[in-house]
Amino acid sequence: MKLLVDKTKFLKAWNMAERSAGQRSTISVLSGVKCEASGDGVSLKATDLKTSINCLADGVEVLSEGSAIFPVKNIGEFFKKAPGETFTIEVEKGKATVISGSSVYSFSTYPVSEFPKLPSSDKAEPFFKAICMDLRRLLEEGTFSGSPGEEFPQYLSAGMVQTDEERVKVVSTDGRRLSLSQGVVSVDGEPDQVLLPLAGLRELQRSLSTVEGNEEVRVLKDDAQVYFRTGTIEFSVRRVESRFPPYEKVLSTDRTSWLTIDREIFIEALERVEVVVRDFSRMVV
Repeated sequence: MKLLVDKTKFLKAWNMAERSAGQRSTISVLSGVKCEASGDGVSLKATDLKTSINCLADGVEVLSEGSAIFPVKNIGEFFKKAPGETFTIEVEKGKATVISGSSVYSFSTYPVSEFPKLPSSDKAEPFFKAICMDLRRLLEEGTFSGSPGEEFPQYLSAGMVQTDEERVKVVSTDGRRLSLSQGVVSVDGEPDQVLLPLAGLRELQRSLSTVEGNEEVRVLKDDAQVYFRTGTIEFSVRRVESRFPPYEKVLSTDRTSWLTIDREIFIEALERVEVVVRDFSRMVV
């Protein structure tokens, strides 16, 4: 395999794949990014077995087809710090060489045969379709209250994505607070709900930040995974085997008082209070 790479364009796809690699995994091949070069272009694949990504890399000319798994820890830094605007990558018999200007960097790649087969949405059923900027807002607002760690019960560190006839809702809770965001989307099939780990949803947010805001995102699902597809990215998240509590009971519709307040003024007031109220003080506002 031999590639001529435009560094700036290539790094956009590389950074997404790099973040999805299992860099803390004891399985060494999971800490790499699989690069596949063919006549159709170059795709980058990575997984930590909970989330997976398959994205097309722009700015790469395929001089010779093939595939290789690049270790993230070393080669990723060299890609970013390589001098000049372009560099070449050549892989032969498990050895890779990167040439950028007068700099030459050689390293060993992982065996391609050891890379796991990634989940595919080819046989998945449609869930809903949303504009990218709307989906980013839903995820940002709806996952705010979830617990960042892997806690038990599992729904505390997960977000629920729920559809009805024409809306999608994203809900999360850490047991003390609850956040809910909803929006109008194009719902495919029957109303349903899935539970996804917050870590995967937040990585999805970072990946979607590279996508044009008005681009459509297709969401599909099967019994094990939920898939988010754009024109150049397929991001999958493994479903959590748990059930979200009936949050509707918390959101009572029997209200007697309403308050409308300027958002910026409210935030400024909360920031002033935060100076006094810290986590260690256990004070209640």
